[in-house]
Amino acid sequence: MEILFAGLCFFIALLVGKWRSYCIFWEKNLRTNCPLGWRKSIFRLGSLLIVFFASVLFSFVGASLVTSEIYESKWWYSFLVLFIFRWLISKLLGHSKAKKEYNAFLRRVETQGN
Repeated sequence: MEILFAGLCFFIALLVGKWRSYCIFWEKNLRTNCPLGWRKSIFRLGSLLIVFFASVLFSFVGASLVTSEIYESKWWYSFLVLFIFRWLISKLLGHSKAKKEYNAFLRRVETQGN
């Protein structure tokens, strides 16, 4: 049951974190193509809280599954590794998707301009 809960938290944090990375990329590079929900502060704050709490729950449960009670110092290390791992995965997935769409958009603009 704990594995299922950790997997669900990871999935939620990954999807919402990926969307956040996607929106941040578009906001930095081409603000007019940024998704509409991102312009409202409630979406920014809500998605940040969802990602944070789902990541903490995933890391907490995952670390407790990986280490035993004897090695408390390794528990904190496992927690930190899982937390950073989830953050990097969603950052890379969101950024790569946005980068592909951005490059396709630039190619489309170049062909229409010629």
